[in-house]
Amino acid sequence: MALVGPSGCGKTTLLNLLAGFERPSAGSIECQGHVRMVYQEDGLFPWATVTENIELDCVTSATGAERKRQIGELLKIIRIEGFEHHYPRQLSGGMRQRVELAPPWPAVPMCFCLDEPFPLWTI
Repeated sequence: MALVGPSGCGKTTLLNLLAGFERPSAGSIECQGHVRMVYQEDGLFPWATVTENIELDCVTSATGAERKRQIGELLKIIRIEGFEHHYPRQLSGGMRQRVELAPPWPAVPMCFCLDEPFPLWTI
C-alpha cells in the first residue's frame, strides 16, 4: 500500500502511529507482527559493524554457531555478503538501507513503514 499526498498532510505522522512512536489522540491502532520503520536517512549505529547493527535488532534466542548462521542468512537475503565487518560510513546509501531493512529473525509477519522510500526502489 502507498500513501501519497502533499507535504504536511500527515503521511509521516500516520507511519509513526503505525510503528508505535506516537499515540493517537482518539481511537486505537492495532498491529500484528513486527513493525519496522525506515526513514529516508538511515538509523544505523555508526560505531557498529553491519553484523552488530543487525544483531541489535535480532529477535532470536539462538547463540553461537546458530546465531552466526542466522545472521549469514540475513546477509544473503539483503545481498550484502562480504561486508559484515564494515561500518555504515564504508557502505553506499543503498547498502545502508538494506542493512536497516534486514528483518529481525525470525519475526513474521513484517510490516515495513517506509518514509520517503524512493531510493529503496533500486533494491
